[in-house]
Amino acid sequence: MAADEWTNDATFCCRACLAKRVRTTNRNGSVFVQGTNQSALHSVLVPMTDQMKRFRGDRHQLVCLQRELQAVEDAFDGDVQFVNMFKKKKIGIQRICRSVAQEKRSV
Repeated sequence: MAADEWTNDATFCCRACLAKRVRTTNRNGSVFVQGTNQSALHSVLVPMTDQMKRFRGDRHQLVCLQRELQAVEDAFDGDVQFVNMFKKKKIGIQRICRSVAQEKRSV
């Protein structure tokens, strides 16, 4: 359990460094966690600007659209299930029957 927490903390720190979300500070100006010699993480994190937030939101939306497109392409290229064909035909026939019934009512 302790090893998992340490691994998670180390991964978080490495990802923050790779994303350039950590700024360097000198030892004299850093804030320490009470009762330890370790600095608090909030003292080294760079705050997100509005542009960074907008970019993250746009990137998330792009990834969602790419996944949706991939799902549609996979469905198009994949095998056709006969059950789905029968359901689509049934729905199509029901729509045609409704439109014919509406035309009869309007005449």
